[in-house]
Amino acid sequence: MAMSKKKLLIIAVVALVAIVAIAAAAAGGNKNATNDDNNSNINNDNNNSNTNTREQIANVTLTGTSDKVTDKFNLQAGVTIFHLTYGGAGNFAVTLKDADGGYVDLLANEIGAYSGETLIGVKTGNIVGAEPGEHFLDIQASGPWNVTIEQPRVSSGAALPQTLSGSGPEASIPITLTSGVAVFNMTHTGTSNFAVTLWADDGDYVDLLANEIGDYSGEKSVTVNGGILNASPGIHWLKIDADGPWTIKITKM
Repeated sequence: MAMSKKKLLIIAVVALVAIVAIAAAAAGGNKNATNDDNNSNINNDNNNSNTNTREQIANVTLTGTSDKVTDKFNLQAGVTIFHLTYGGAGNFAVTLKDADGGYVDLLANEIGAYSGETLIGVKTGNIVGAEPGEHFLDIQASGPWNVTIEQPRVSSGAALPQTLSGSGPEASIPITLTSGVAVFNMTHTGTSNFAVTLWADDGDYVDLLANEIGDYSGEKSVTVNGGILNASPGIHWLKIDADGPWTIKITKM
């Protein structure tokens, strides 16, 4: 017996609803998996490739075996991380200069083999940090060296509380600060300078949290309300200068 047009219509509607439900479930599953990947990446990888929403910037790698004035490279607004290694016995000094040869920052100045990271903010009008545009490195070295320039672009940071640890100079993972007061508890075991600076993801310098010689243990609060001289809610980074083991525990009051 042939089905009536009414029955055929009912069957078609039921099938359509089932298809929509299956598609929605699949979309929801993909979203949860992406979020899980993002959280893992934030806590373990400074590159944060899975959290990016802004246009990505390819890393620049420079190498040499002696004194060198590098080719120019472009720094865009945001945060720039310099990864530096050196295999010589003499002095290793790396100076960042703007396109006109103006001094911007001393990225490294060590004797003997070296491996470390440093971070600088890039923003138009910066007094501390760099401004967008072409730059180059003036390198003094007596052995093989490598400099990789990373300009991370992320859409989220690790939520508080967080405990960071390392040894020597490093750039932190991205951290999200929300409105209120953030407390930074810091320790360092070493003989040289221990300095911790806080930078906003847009390249703006925020605060010097510690600047001591040798062993250190102390706390510093940061008000997060977007006011003058205070931090604004959002993603931030830490630049850590150290010559020994350090820890930074970040909590919210």
